[in-house]
Amino acid sequence: MNNLQEYVNKLALANWNREFNLPVEVVADLDAHGMFGGEFSPLGLRIPIGMKLSKDLIDHYPDYIIDGVILHELCHWFLFITGKPCGDTDIEFVEEMFRVGGLFPNQIPKIGYYPVAICKKCRKIIGTEESESKCKSRLKNYNSLCCNSPLMYGGIRYINELENCRECK
Repeated sequence: MNNLQEYVNKLALANWNREFNLPVEVVADLDAHGMFGGEFSPLGLRIPIGMKLSKDLIDHYPDYIIDGVILHELCHWFLFITGKPCGDTDIEFVEEMFRVGGLFPNQIPKIGYYPVAICKKCRKIIGTEESESKCKSRLKNYNSLCCNSPLMYGGIRYINELENCRECK
């Protein structure tokens, strides 16, 4: 993706027949894969600001996942500028996502270092979390599906879900 700004604009034109003339920025320390920014003026007017995409997304993921994240952020943008509810759980947003084929965060394979929960019996990785504290808090409430054994904290491990993903290859 040589010119990201042009590419995002092409997706906006193809799906909404509107130009995306806002900045598109690739950011190294973004906590999400992507983010659309908008704010409200003191009079309640909606002011779109721009889009940010994570450097990890651009550097490590295949084009179809990057497209899905961009479409996700463009759904936020379109609904925001048209005055409609634009949160991830708003029905208008979900319908728009299905219409254009955007990806929700839980549909994106994980790549990177994550805290993991493992089965105490067979030591299989059972799940990952975004934070160590969230991972540890879940250990008390669940057993593994593999052995029905208690879970234990497995530390921080490198996870690449793309390696085992049939659809990703």
